[in-house]
Amino acid sequence: SEFAIKTKGEVESVEAFGDLVVAFRDGRPTWLRDVARIEDGMEDERTYAALSGKRGVSLDVRRQSGENTVEVAKEVRRIVEVLRASAPGGVKLVIARDVAHFVESSVNDVTSDMIIGGLLAVLITFLFLLNPRTTLIVAVAIPTSIVSTFFALYVADFTLNMLTMMALSVSIGLLVDDAIVVVESIHRYVQEGETPLRAASLGVKRVGSAVLAGMLAIVGVFVPIAFMDGLVGQFFFQYGLTVSFAVAVSFLVSMTLTPVLSTVLLRKDPEKRPFARPLLVFHHWMEEKYTALLGATLRHRWVAIVGLFIAIAGGGFFASLVPMEFMPLTDRSEFTARIELPLGTGISETKRVAARLASDIKQLDVVEEVFLTVGAGVQNKVNEAEFYVALTPKQTRERGQFEIMDEVRQLIQNRAPEVKAYSLSEIPWVSGGTAAAAQIEFLIQGQDLAYLGSVAEDLADRMRASPAFADVSTSYDPGKPELQIHIDREKAADLGVSVDRLAGTVRALIGGVVIATYEEGGERFDVRVRLEEHQRDDLAKLGLLQIISATGDLIDLDNVATIEVGMAPVEIDRMDRSRSISISANNSRSYTLGQATTVLDGLVAEINLADGYSSRTEGAAKLMAETAVSIISAFGMALIVIYMIMASQFNSFAQPAIIMLCAPLAFIGAFMAIYLEGAGLSMFAQIGLIVLMGLVMKNGILLVEYANQFREDGMDAVSAIMQAAPLRLRPILMTALSTVFGMLPVALSVSDGAEWRRPMGILVIGGLMSSTFLTLLIVPVVYTLAADLGHSIRSGKDKLRIRFQSNNPNPAE
Repeated sequence: SEFAIKTKGEVESVEAFGDLVVAFRDGRPTWLRDVARIEDGMEDERTYAALSGKRGVSLDVRRQSGENTVEVAKEVRRIVEVLRASAPGGVKLVIARDVAHFVESSVNDVTSDMIIGGLLAVLITFLFLLNPRTTLIVAVAIPTSIVSTFFALYVADFTLNMLTMMALSVSIGLLVDDAIVVVESIHRYVQEGETPLRAASLGVKRVGSAVLAGMLAIVGVFVPIAFMDGLVGQFFFQYGLTVSFAVAVSFLVSMTLTPVLSTVLLRKDPEKRPFARPLLVFHHWMEEKYTALLGATLRHRWVAIVGLFIAIAGGGFFASLVPMEFMPLTDRSEFTARIELPLGTGISETKRVAARLASDIKQLDVVEEVFLTVGAGVQNKVNEAEFYVALTPKQTRERGQFEIMDEVRQLIQNRAPEVKAYSLSEIPWVSGGTAAAAQIEFLIQGQDLAYLGSVAEDLADRMRASPAFADVSTSYDPGKPELQIHIDREKAADLGVSVDRLAGTVRALIGGVVIATYEEGGERFDVRVRLEEHQRDDLAKLGLLQIISATGDLIDLDNVATIEVGMAPVEIDRMDRSRSISISANNSRSYTLGQATTVLDGLVAEINLADGYSSRTEGAAKLMAETAVSIISAFGMALIVIYMIMASQFNSFAQPAIIMLCAPLAFIGAFMAIYLEGAGLSMFAQIGLIVLMGLVMKNGILLVEYANQFREDGMDAVSAIMQAAPLRLRPILMTALSTVFGMLPVALSVSDGAEWRRPMGILVIGGLMSSTFLTLLIVPVVYTLAADLGHSIRSGKDKLRIRFQSNNPNPAE
């Protein structure tokens, strides 16, 4: 027979450790229980977590890259419910923080904005057409286009997130624009006595090319947005393509479904009902007044040109008053805070200070929960504590989140004088972030750490004295207190004590070392050995530590070394292989990020860095600058694309330039609106400017295209534009106002995430209103001037040709 041989020498209980023999003296064994106290205890506390004063264990769940935040959150909630059912008594599972709530709420609010905007757009259409049938045809375009766009999003593997939903909310007014133009043209022919079928054919033929040019102009604007470089390009990729999908689908609907429905539903209107007569009278009065105003403008064209330059100058003036910012401050009803106590502060003191602050914060009437962690960072710094503060919904409180954050800053200053540095931040909009996230990160680089530190502290002091900054701190710390053991090598050599053994003994007795592992209940636990706490809690006792020499004698540490307290650098940061110190700060509530960055540039200019040292801006401030460059590139690309599209559409180099005058006419209204709102030119507002450029082109296209058709019938430029402009007045106003009212819920929204959407809505509304009014006057003026100029050039060429022919008669004659 064969047998396996196993030696069973591992202890099977904590008490059995005492029976281990550690030495023999005079033939007698020395048991471990004779020289040590054996304890089944806990590791040294290095982290701490509490939710609203109740201690617990925290678990941070992060989604993998590319995964959907809401889907991950739903799955986590489901698992938590399952675990709750099996949790032992006295244990509660609480979701302290869920970023998906804000996403879900924002998407729901955007959906509500879309529905309200769509209803308002349909109402505007009815007030102009005064016909339920035509209004129904236009209204059908909205759900048809949106459902078709959803299919396009599915094919492109896009999700229904805040950006795609925001794109759809922006598109609501655009979805009816093409249908409005087509159905108005068909309706006009029906009223003139044509059959619905022929009216549909003639109506589409009359405006089809203009609708196509308008759609291509908008797509030409949004496609460059989708393919911008950097973070902003990744951020707006789905946004730009979603709008492009929606506009392309709405064009197809207007060219197919709208004419078909018109042949079925449209009939020549009988006498208008009594409620419609006042509106009809108003329409006729508006067209008459516009015709008279347009005639007066065309008789004084140079006055209008002066007005054009005044409008452009006004747009530039208001643009100079609008400050730059990266992202608007967003009230998410939650924020984070971080405090830092002096280096060397133990976890017990940090817990005491942090718990006091957490209790004070929780007592604020607008605070729902305070989640506190100590030592939770990557480096487990026990002198730092982080707070996650959940507020009541913003719709239920009178004070904004950032006003409450200022209150918490003041509370930290008054209630925690021990705190060395602190910072408060809104929850970052990119991947959640951490409590340490700051809007401004300024780096100073060089080789001499002491010089870098002095410059950083000087700049930080200047920033603290400026009202533009809050939560100013630096990564530089002169050092952490430490015990330094200086070995006398001659004495150590004489007594047979090696440096390695001395260091190992001190490490084991003071810090403790893991010497083995122990299994119990199927789990393994570390076995750590070190001195009792009362033998290592006094610096004077350290010299009594004994080290075993090479001969086996015990040598006091004092005999071979001296012990003193010194300072050592906590960490040395490097960037691009150079030593660096960072200064972190947030812009104060009264300054935008762009304004704060400008102030910082001025402060940096006052500090003359020595040769070999450099500085640069990182963080959101750097992203803001990069975004501005990307936006300018996209703006220029959009201009080129729009010009090429219209040049091919109109077979002219001059007429696209006339239509593109609509863009600067929009800027005065856009910048005036954003200035009066008191908002900054954020990334969303900058995208809104590009969006606006595509929207306002449609008005000019409708005017020029219709005037060209009359010129093909033999009219001169002035007569053609005088005939076309009043006829296009109603569809231009309908499309502009449907877009304005479609954006109105976005501009007036106060729901979750509204701070991101509102600047874009306000800017687009202001720009459309100014552009629509000025386009109806300025474009006809420039159109006729261009025609006169072209006529003069052709006449001049004819005269030169005749003169050349008279001076050079044909020799054959």
